[in-house]
Amino acid sequence: MKSCKIYVVTLAALLLSACNNDEYMYNAQKAEAFQKEQFATNFISQFGEIPAGQGWDFAAEALTSITGAATRAAGSNITPCVPDNTFAYLDADGYYDIPATLQKSLNVIKENKDNSKLANNYAMSVPDNSFTIIPVRQGQTGSTYEVHMVVGSGENAVDYLLWEKGQLMQTRKAGTTGKWNNMSTKWESTTYGNYDVRTKVLTFKNMPVNEPMYFYLYRSASGLYPSSLEGYMKDFTSILNVPEQLLKDGKQVKIIGVEAQRDANWVDNDYEDVMFMIVGDPTLPGEIEKIEDLNFTQTISKRYMIEDLGDADDTDFNDIVVDVKASRSVKFEYEEATGRITNRTYGEWTNAVATIRHLGGTLPFKLRIGNTQLDWIDGQMNVDPNTVIYVSGWNPDTNNISVAVKQSEKDNSGASNISFPEKGSVPMIIATDTNQPWMDERVSIISTLKSLIDAQNTED
Repeated sequence: MKSCKIYVVTLAALLLSACNNDEYMYNAQKAEAFQKEQFATNFISQFGEIPAGQGWDFAAEALTSITGAATRAAGSNITPCVPDNTFAYLDADGYYDIPATLQKSLNVIKENKDNSKLANNYAMSVPDNSFTIIPVRQGQTGSTYEVHMVVGSGENAVDYLLWEKGQLMQTRKAGTTGKWNNMSTKWESTTYGNYDVRTKVLTFKNMPVNEPMYFYLYRSASGLYPSSLEGYMKDFTSILNVPEQLLKDGKQVKIIGVEAQRDANWVDNDYEDVMFMIVGDPTLPGEIEKIEDLNFTQTISKRYMIEDLGDADDTDFNDIVVDVKASRSVKFEYEEATGRITNRTYGEWTNAVATIRHLGGTLPFKLRIGNTQLDWIDGQMNVDPNTVIYVSGWNPDTNNISVAVKQSEKDNSGASNISFPEKGSVPMIIATDTNQPWMDERVSIISTLKSLIDAQNTED
């Protein structure tokens, strides 16, 4: 009979039955099933019961940008904005007092309700006059974030950091003369009309006329959010009370709502996580006339952390760590009369590049990413090969990545097949942003997973 030593490390609990029963020695499928069962039992004992809808993809959504635009995805420099005290309607403290009529009308836009049908998508170009951005609402969300505006395209694009959550806006109980309080960087939900609200403003002058402009949110913990180019910012002007003082002076005003989307599983489409006015002096940034003439791309990067099942009690998920990045084209359809975006058509994901960042196991493995099947690669302990591989057919929406792992360093050993997990199942592969560190050897990933889940659950 063949020796049982090939299972000495990985199937210690199996030895008693395997050495007395040849079926596991010659039935690779049963051996693999037993191995995964042991791993699942150990994982659940540490993690707890897994909710049926729990997914294992924690990577940020893809970002749409004008090709070459200065965005965080391209590692560009960010230009911070300073509040401007030249706006004509500031109070003695240098704030704009948001009128009660506007505050009360904002209550039409409900928390955690799909408000998308109350508004329109848009994309804008820079006017030949100055314009001012005024924050008016910070919705209920546990996420911290930055609000950005990108002006221009190609090498001339400039990324402006407008404000961070908790900046610019202050509140106090309506009708009182007490201390003003900065809005929290944690949970914040104000029933407008019950509080006085004031805010700093940002005025832009001498900007490059007719250049495209768009907005996006950024959160360092989870990467880039989708931008206004993808319809995650909407124009609510028609259903809200625009301040009369602005209209009397002939200015134009839009009131924009932002959905701080994390991914399709967590979005609520309430579009009130951030709200701001754009005030034109006198005209607003106009619609981009021919949006199809602009070159838009979408980029996404994910880090896959893989457990090779070498030991059933090992949950460090650092045996194979691979980063994958790809891009695709985005075509926008719009209404001729209004210039509003009505539909988006996406190309295939292309230019996919995989980089094997880390190896933390000794077992040979064979990666499949999309349509690309790699040859067997020898496992290594605690090395960072940074091997770059060009792949095809990778789909970040379905996470079509898998790995076969030989359960011994011997060439004739059977291989376990590991795929990206379905929701509610025990994972052996997870996806994160590429800035998420992998675990040290024999340090469990369980607490990190719980932190990622908590962060994801606070997103709208």
